[in-house]
Formats: sequence, structure tokens, C-alpha cells
Amino acid sequence: MDFMPIFCDLKGKLCLIAGGGNIAAHKARLLLKAQAQLIIISPNFNDQLLELAPNPDVTLVQDYFHEKWLAKCWLAVAATDDPQVNQEIYASATERQIFCNVIDDAQRTSFITPAVIDQSPILIALTTGGNAPVLSQLLRKEIESTLSSSANGTLATLAGYLRQRIKNHFPDTDNKRKFWLSFFTDPMLIAAVKHQDTLAIGWHINRLMREAEEITSQNVYSA
Repeated sequence: MDFMPIFCDLKGKLCLIAGGGNIAAHKARLLLKAQAQLIIISPNFNDQLLELAPNPDVTLVQDYFHEKWLAKCWLAVAATDDPQVNQEIYASATERQIFCNVIDDAQRTSFITPAVIDQSPILIALTTGGNAPVLSQLLRKEIESTLSSSANGTLATLAGYLRQRIKNHFPDTDNKRKFWLSFFTDPMLIAAVKHQDTLAIGWHINRLMREAEEITSQNVYSA
């Protein structure tokens, strides 16, 4: 495994992007979706980046890269059109123990940005380790089409609301797991979720809780 898959909480954390073109703009949009704060360094910015200027979480600095801009950064992206500058950024970031993504250089980069399937709260990251980015995009579309026809995203959101209630109701870990397995696979609940039938959803959740309790009682008596 060349890279450790990890999901980072970047809310309110400062990240640096060096570059003023389309790739820098793409990386900026991705980091903003993660609610990061950005400082973007470049002698010139394209229209996509200039459109981000009013965003309070974005600071555009019309300048060449200098290591001083890495101060207080959590991660950096080297997205200039000069490979030598990109490697200078990588070296400066690495010296400060800051993860750095270098575009088009999977061999000399400390993190990569995968193809992302975002059907929040379900988030899937897919990578080929930088070897075949086009394949990553094709696989992403295939997975997206599968997920979009399911109720998994809504079920995951609903599970978040129910989590504490189920935890309180089923103190035993095995019983909780049995309930959640039924919750995510029960065809009647899934149908109710797809039809956005609130009353039916509530009824089926209560039914699944009762059934889980019955299984627990049967196990106690059989023991």
C-alpha cells in the first residue's frame, strides 16, 4: 500500500495552494467543500480563482511562492506550471512536516487527492495511486450510478439521528449490530425511505427494534 487512506477534518484549518490555473481552482473548490481556509499564491489568477476572492475563507496573494506562506498551514498543494517550483514547495513543506500534494508527480508527493464520490453523509474516496487517474474517474462514475439508485445516503443520515436512541435502547454491542444490519437491509424500510413516507419509516424502525428485542429474548431463554 503506497498511501494510507485517511479522511481529514480541515474545518477552519489553513491550507496553501500555489498556482493560479484550472488545477489550482479545482483543488481550491475541493478544500472549500471540506470547509478549509485557503491562502492561494500565484503571480496571476484565472477567472475561476478570481471568482473566489469574495469568499471570506479565501485569501488570494499575487506573489511568487515563499516558504513564509507555509506558516500555520496544515497542508499544501503545489499546482504551478513549473515542476522545479513545485518541488521547492514540496521540499519546504516536508521540512516543516506539512503534507504536500504535487500535481502530476505521484512519486514525489506526500499525499494525493483521490476521485471522490460525495453523497453525504456517504463519502467514498477512490485512487489508483496516481498511476491511472482516468481509470479512477471511470470507476467513480460507475460507483456513483450505483449509489444514486439506492437509498443508502438517506439511510445513513437517518442512522445518524437514531444512533443515540439505539445506543440507549440496546446497551449490548451484539444487539445493536443486529438492529443495524436489519435497518440497512430491510426491504420494507428501504421502500418507505425511497417514498419519503415518514409515518411508515417510523413504524418500520419500531418494528425492527421489537424484532431485535425478540431475538435477544429468544437467546436468553435458549441459554
